[in-house]
Amino acid sequence: MPSTRGGAFRQNAKTHTVVIIGRYHVTPDLWGGRRSGFFGEMQLKKQIALVALWIALAGCSKITAENYAKLQTGMPQTEVNAILGKPDSCDDVLGFKSCRWGDDKSNVTVRFVADKLVLHEAVNIR
Repeated sequence: MPSTRGGAFRQNAKTHTVVIIGRYHVTPDLWGGRRSGFFGEMQLKKQIALVALWIALAGCSKITAENYAKLQTGMPQTEVNAILGKPDSCDDVLGFKSCRWGDDKSNVTVRFVADKLVLHEAVNIR
């Protein structure tokens, strides 16, 4: 096999093709697609990392008793959003804004007047 130090090396044959660029090579797989040494491993690592991140985020709700305890009367809505995240729903009626985080089984409801927390309640949080 010729040296690959000076640049790219190409070898064409009827049954096998190898393309070497730098230190890594690309070969066709059995099903006609392409896989690569370094780049194929990186793609797999990215996919595994994304799945792990998705699992971690799915289990990490900001709606906890600990975060609920941080809420205080007079706190601006931006601070509440920093603690609980983006609300799932908000309603604005006659100057009162009511926002809810969570679902029917477990939730936190906060009411604001002039962008300041005035009332908050929690249902079935841990």
